[in-house]
Amino acid sequence: MDETLYYEHADGSLSKRVVVADVDIPIEDPEGAVRIGQLEYEAGLEALQAAREAVREQREAADDLLRQQAYQALTAAGVPAAAAQLLSGLGSGASMVIPDAD
Repeated sequence: MDETLYYEHADGSLSKRVVVADVDIPIEDPEGAVRIGQLEYEAGLEALQAAREAVREQREAADDLLRQQAYQALTAAGVPAAAAQLLSGLGSGASMVIPDAD
C-alpha cells in the first residue's frame, strides 16, 4: 500500500512523504507537523514559490540600482563610459541604458 502524506511544519515549510508498506503499521507524523490535504499542500507550494519569486525580483531590482549608481559615480569621477560599464557590472542582464557621450 502506498500512501502520500502532506505536512505543514511549524516554521511554515511544507513536505510530503510517500509511505510504502504491506503491513498496517501506524504512521507517526513528524514532530510539530500538521497533516494537510494535497490541494492545501499544492496551494501552499504555489504561494511559497510566488513569495520566492517576489524576493528574487526585489533583489534583482536592488542589484540593478546599485550597478546604475556605481556607473554614474564612476562616470562622474571621469572614468570613461566603457570602463565604468565594466567596473560597475553593467552589461549583460542590466536594465540601464547607457547614454551616448555628447
